[in-house]
Amino acid sequence: MLDDGGPGAGLGRSAREAGGWPVVGASLERVVRTGEAELSEDHAFAPARAGVAGAASATSSRIPILDPAAPTGVGGVLATAAVTAGGHDPGGHVGV
Repeated sequence: MLDDGGPGAGLGRSAREAGGWPVVGASLERVVRTGEAELSEDHAFAPARAGVAGAASATSSRIPILDPAAPTGVGGVLATAAVTAGGHDPGGHVGV
């Protein structure tokens, strides 16, 4: 879902830094704007493992982190994802 940096490559990085903005940017902006969480179940994506594109599906969520001092009342977004099909890496890693 993010770049091909290997397991954990996206941890602690923004979606823009990790290369995932084209995929999740609109959803993250919507959560910040509305303050409402989003859930996507079994959506298809093409993870790159060792430079080779594959096929998989994942369930992901975007949850607002409330901050009364932020302009929209949302100071950030907690984004999580779990592979639900096609995740055939023995370590369970998908490059997120």
